[in-house]
Amino acid sequence: MGRKTAACVRTYAMGLPSVCVDTHVHRISNLMGLVRTNTPEETEYALMGITPEGLWGDINRYFVRHGQVVCVPNHMRCGRCAVREHCDHWRGKHRHCHQAIGATSSSHRCSSVFSR
Repeated sequence: MGRKTAACVRTYAMGLPSVCVDTHVHRISNLMGLVRTNTPEETEYALMGITPEGLWGDINRYFVRHGQVVCVPNHMRCGRCAVREHCDHWRGKHRHCHQAIGATSSSHRCSSVFSR
């Protein structure tokens, strides 16, 4: 059993505080700038350091859903993101996307920023 599975069992089956870090949690945490880590294990410890223990169990559930619906790899829907104002990816790396006026999906890779 790996770290993520063990943490999920602790959280969901046993009700113990743990941070379950999967691909979505690791990717989104780094994209948003919440952490600067290279591995899921580093992300787990970093998130534990900045999140109140009582919320650790919620991290995986919310980030996985966010990664499946809004922050989809290779097709991010920044325009639909409720927390984009706090996201390093949206504020920095794709500044041209939310500053551009009249961008279309054919002319702009990040045109999803303009969709609602």
